[in-house]
Amino acid sequence: MFSLKSNRLQQAKILLLSKPIVLLLFALLPLFTCQSKKSAKEAFLPESVVYQAKDYTELIIDSSLIQSYFKDHPAPTPIVEDVQHFYSRRNFQFAWFTQNGISPAAANFISLLESYKNDFDDHSLDNVYLDTLFPSIQSDEKAFLKNIHHVLDLELLLTTQFFKYAQKVYGGSIDNPLDLNWFIPSKKKNFQTLLDTLVSISDGQKIQEPINPYYLRLKEKLIQYRQIQKTGGLPTVYSLKEAKSKDDSTRFLLNLKTYLFLLGDLRTTNLTQYYDDSTMKSIAHFQRRFGLKESGELDKATLHEMNQPISLRIKQMMLNMERLRWLPLDIENKYILVNIPAFRLYIFDSSKPVESMNVVVGKEATETIIFKGKISTIIINPYWEIPIASQRMKSFPT
Repeated sequence: MFSLKSNRLQQAKILLLSKPIVLLLFALLPLFTCQSKKSAKEAFLPESVVYQAKDYTELIIDSSLIQSYFKDHPAPTPIVEDVQHFYSRRNFQFAWFTQNGISPAAANFISLLESYKNDFDDHSLDNVYLDTLFPSIQSDEKAFLKNIHHVLDLELLLTTQFFKYAQKVYGGSIDNPLDLNWFIPSKKKNFQTLLDTLVSISDGQKIQEPINPYYLRLKEKLIQYRQIQKTGGLPTVYSLKEAKSKDDSTRFLLNLKTYLFLLGDLRTTNLTQYYDDSTMKSIAHFQRRFGLKESGELDKATLHEMNQPISLRIKQMMLNMERLRWLPLDIENKYILVNIPAFRLYIFDSSKPVESMNVVVGKEATETIIFKGKISTIIINPYWEIPIASQRMKSFPT
């Protein structure tokens, strides 16, 4: 529990709301804003639906074979325990195979692995044996199914890789979240239910990942930025005042509009040679996303942010996605969010922003701590004394 009586929060001006609310302080960089999207084909099945009276398959795996498999293919103890528990809960039914062969879920999961590798440029989950077995069953499933050892290995390998994937992607890949100054408690995610969901959905459905909405939106942007990087990156943006000729002016303006269009600040492909109202509005939109003064002009601070390497933006997003993995899956519908780099506080009611204001945050040496807690007390216009250390460092007018 956190109270606004604490010293670290006394500088925040908070509006009084009628019911208890949650305070979240984030270190997320103000890269973008976007609306959440929900697919009609998303599937995240509750346990009551996953476990029906009818067995998923008649194929049964002997528990001793699971132990033998891990003797030949060692894995971390928590992963081994997860795999054993998973099969025990489903009465040792196969997960990835039915009497008719390999299930669509296997291809779904392989697709998830490939997407993760491509989106994050992370090969830590690569597995040579899986890269051998799965193409083999795809090329000649009938021949593959005749080799019971390969079937068993692929079954257990897919399950093992799933729990490794889930731990890294959904659970956070940092051993200790304190390493990121991320003091938000994370409930343990139910990867068992997620795997049950994955292996029981029909072909063409999508898994709803057990990640909070901020993570999912940032992931969408990461994919967008990586695609821009692969296709040549962002154009350099110049101050129009630097143009020495009409050709320079045209090229500079085209670069600016292309840049803004690629990032979504300019909604239409307005590549005319005019610095019009839509151009100014798109610059202002960019400035709002980065916490800059919304002048609609290409000032020095705006040019500085625009010309940061796209590789830096990708690294920033990946770091923030790592932080976001530690957040709860569901965020309360009434809360206060402080975006520290943007120096802004946002008040949400019924999960919708109703108010925002500037806030004071700490400097690098005395940085504002990142945490989640419940607000128990609100002090309007709190009394504040100048700290002794500040009095010694500075002189104030009498």
